[in-house]
Amino acid sequence: DLLAGPTVNFSYGDKCLGDVTVFTDLSTGDGIDGFTWDFGDSNGSTEQNTSHTYADDGDYNVSLTVDNAAGCSNNLTLPLTVDDVPVANFNMGVGCEGQAVGFEDATTVSNANIDTYSWDFGGLGTSSQEDPIFIFETQGNYTVELTVESTYGCTDVVSKNLNVQLAPVAAFSIDLGCLDESTQF
Repeated sequence: DLLAGPTVNFSYGDKCLGDVTVFTDLSTGDGIDGFTWDFGDSNGSTEQNTSHTYADDGDYNVSLTVDNAAGCSNNLTLPLTVDDVPVANFNMGVGCEGQAVGFEDATTVSNANIDTYSWDFGGLGTSSQEDPIFIFETQGNYTVELTVESTYGCTDVVSKNLNVQLAPVAAFSIDLGCLDESTQF
């Protein structure tokens, strides 16, 4: 009797630079007793289910070879793109109570776009706009947080403190004088 080699299949999860990519064996067949992973970057594993963190973004060919007790083996190679992670950043205007403060996204990312913006204005409100405006009604220190997500689902978060000051009050008085005489303010 001839024994069929294993039917090799696998899946992988998160593929953002710096994140752990989890590889799950989905192979089928009798007497499977060996696994050899090649992550395409000179690293590998012999565990059935494994994980790996890539040092660089880019395209990789990931291979899994599965052996059975009869000495038969098969392999499968799938492409994997490790995507660059955005670097969240923003600029903001001066904060005065009761007045609009402008926030400008300054996020950078390679080979992708930013699809999602999630702003948190010190727990007082949120926005999903790229460059929102928010009014802080009272003086105080607030933590403004921006979370961004790229086209490929990679995320980053940045927080900055904003010191909201009392709004200036314009005040002056005028001494109404006579025609052809100087007036004091």
